[in-house]
Amino acid sequence: MESEYFKRTYKEDLSEYNLEEARGWVINSMNFIEEKMDNAIVNYFNPKDSKNFKKIMLNSSVISTGAKLKILRNIKKFDSKIISKIQEMSSIRNSFAHIPIIPLFKAEKIDGKTSLKRMPDRLEVMNSAGEIKTKSAKEEFKKFAELKKEITEYFKNYS
Repeated sequence: MESEYFKRTYKEDLSEYNLEEARGWVINSMNFIEEKMDNAIVNYFNPKDSKNFKKIMLNSSVISTGAKLKILRNIKKFDSKIISKIQEMSSIRNSFAHIPIIPLFKAEKIDGKTSLKRMPDRLEVMNSAGEIKTKSAKEEFKKFAELKKEITEYFKNYS
């Protein structure tokens, strides 16, 4: 019988993830951070019906992550450095979600014979200034994980 739910991965080390798992982990992790952002906004505004406020008003199809960051920027006790880190995290997430990671090869001549050498996977990441930079997918994945850890820690202490 086919399972009616998706199985979770319990890999401890991010280096064990294949491309599809890494992509899914990045998207899921950003959803987790967005949930924390939603909670901070709800706690600040304290709407009468917080469940529906979150479900309808803060729905990502209504208010983008960028718009939520603008709201957080106007909450005085919310750390602006965390907003910058979430923006960076969001940029990496968008690259993993929307840009194909294609294996690159470099032709090398050794003893008169041409061979192909596999190059590290690359991502094109657009920064907040709109500039596109080509970066190592593995390095961006590691940076994303570090940002997630730091931002999650901030939200644990934020009230």
